[in-house]
Amino acid sequence: MEDLFYLQDSRTFVGNDVMFWAIGGNGYTTDLRRAQTYSKEEAQAMHKSRPSDIPWPKEYIDGKTRPAVDFQYIKKDEALN
Repeated sequence: MEDLFYLQDSRTFVGNDVMFWAIGGNGYTTDLRRAQTYSKEEAQAMHKSRPSDIPWPKEYIDGKTRPAVDFQYIKKDEALN
């Protein structure tokens, strides 16, 4: 089985959260369910062309996740009706 990698955009963070390249190259995400995975070779090539893109082994990052709630998706008036 091939090792997979996430690619971090190390230029910015959202609060304490890391930004990763999103699936399909559609911007960035902090949600690993929406993060693109790359082969080791792809991730290294992208890092070489832009050093601020940092490859991280998927298995390592998956082990560092925690549940979180993004405040922009919750609405008190919606929840308390």
